[in-house]
Amino acid sequence: MIPNHIAFYGLLNPGHGPFETFRLGEALELVGPCRIPGRLHDLGTYPALRPGQGLAEGTLYRIIDRKVLKLLDGFEAYAPRRPKHSEYLRRPVWLAAPALSAWVYIYNRLPPAGSRLPDGPWRPSERLSRSRARVVRNRFAATW
Repeated sequence: MIPNHIAFYGLLNPGHGPFETFRLGEALELVGPCRIPGRLHDLGTYPALRPGQGLAEGTLYRIIDRKVLKLLDGFEAYAPRRPKHSEYLRRPVWLAAPALSAWVYIYNRLPPAGSRLPDGPWRPSERLSRSRARVVRNRFAATW
């Protein structure tokens, strides 16, 4: 079954720029907080979720306009026809809370040693730094 929801745990959450820039509020309807099974890693400028024991806190949305998935796939460097070359994979995941299936972007690489974060929400260590802003701009450019 194809999920009607999507869960974000990092830069796509409101307040980090992309949500507002992409006007995701027009294509997604806020459901509320969620808990996503997996291990959260800090890649420096953005987080990564990998399968494993742990829980990441995120935000759950109902998809109103499915065309938004193509935009999000571009932002997350996910190429459905070339998954081995994708940085992230969009996969259906059964959430720990609420109990439903949602699309989640899963990191498609091995994260660096020592990058594991404690369970909970991802919080950048500082406001959008120049380095983080550059990563966000580059991801925007890749999607437009």
